[in-house]
Amino acid sequence: MALTKAGTALVGIAVSAVLLTSCTVTPNTREVPADTVTHRSSVTPTPEPSTSTEETPVATYTPIRLSFGDTTITGSLWNNAASLSLLGQLPLELEFSDFGGQEKLAPLPEPLNLEGMPPGSAAEPGTVGYYAPGQVLVLYYARVGYYPGIVPIGTFDNVATVRDSPTFTAVLSAAD
Repeated sequence: MALTKAGTALVGIAVSAVLLTSCTVTPNTREVPADTVTHRSSVTPTPEPSTSTEETPVATYTPIRLSFGDTTITGSLWNNAASLSLLGQLPLELEFSDFGGQEKLAPLPEPLNLEGMPPGSAAEPGTVGYYAPGQVLVLYYARVGYYPGIVPIGTFDNVATVRDSPTFTAVLSAAD
């Protein structure tokens, strides 16, 4: 009796099924010191709550302050190349003007480092950004869709104050 290709495939599947169901796995019961085991199984255990008193992680942001008149706005710069190069320029006195009814911008004396930064982004209200082509620091008070050259570098509070303030000169500094 000759088997067709389909029949041969069915026989192969049936043999494989029989072999798989007859296999058993014997667990490894050999004791291994816990500090030498790097992988115990393919199932990821649920992590237990940490009770460690080891070092806390390094902050991923730096608090900042923007002061003009009797107003102080606080925020933070994220730990990235552009933010770090801006921190190196602080304190700065910056002249902010409104642009497009969605943001306040101020020219920076030196460009920021863009290593590892995205070529563009969108910005939500409360975003501190850098617009690379214009070499300006931007405080977004309205949502801005994706645009090449927008580099988000942090956040700020009190969006309404920024939105409602006319042109202003402010001092940007790292917060204590």
